[in-house]
Amino acid sequence: MTDETQHPDPETWWYHRRLQAYIALAGLFLLGIGLFFIPEPAVPLAQSLAWVFVSIVIIYSGGASLVDAVSNLRK
Repeated sequence: MTDETQHPDPETWWYHRRLQAYIALAGLFLLGIGLFFIPEPAVPLAQSLAWVFVSIVIIYSGGASLVDAVSNLRK
């Protein structure tokens, strides 16, 4: 049995965050390629998905930069 109050492993968190950002980036590229093949009424849905993918990548990049900046302040 594990202790629920123990802080989670940061390496595991960053691995999953990085994986999520890579999947979102791949989804964005696939969506860009798929835009040539989808019907016109589906374009607003594709745009919404693109914004979701872009926001995931930006949040990961910004979060990683913020963590690096804060860790440099502690040193």
